[in-house]
Amino acid sequence: MDGATCLPGTRGFVYVATGELFFREAAESASSLRTSNPNERICLVADRVHGKKFWDDLVLVESPSFDFRDKLLVSRCPYEKFIYLDADTYVTGELSEVFELLENFDIIGHQLFEGRDYK
Repeated sequence: MDGATCLPGTRGFVYVATGELFFREAAESASSLRTSNPNERICLVADRVHGKKFWDDLVLVESPSFDFRDKLLVSRCPYEKFIYLDADTYVTGELSEVFELLENFDIIGHQLFEGRDYK
């Protein structure tokens, strides 16, 4: 799958993991995601495969930046509606309600407050 084609009616979660460290983190996160959301699809956008398969759909990219800009590669996910999860996210519950928000909005986001004021 090249990531350029949207699969109509599809939904799922997407990880961007360029480099071995982020690949390992995404694999661990996907394990927690599968525990509480076993029927949801997972797309991995990566520079290459660094370990065992944990995804349903794979999009390989050439010449990533190996920095924060690689998160923009999320746009290569083939799902019509998707939720991006950072590679170090630990999922503890069912997330299907978030997809309901995507029925009314093209994009949604959540900034984790980490003790910094971003005024």
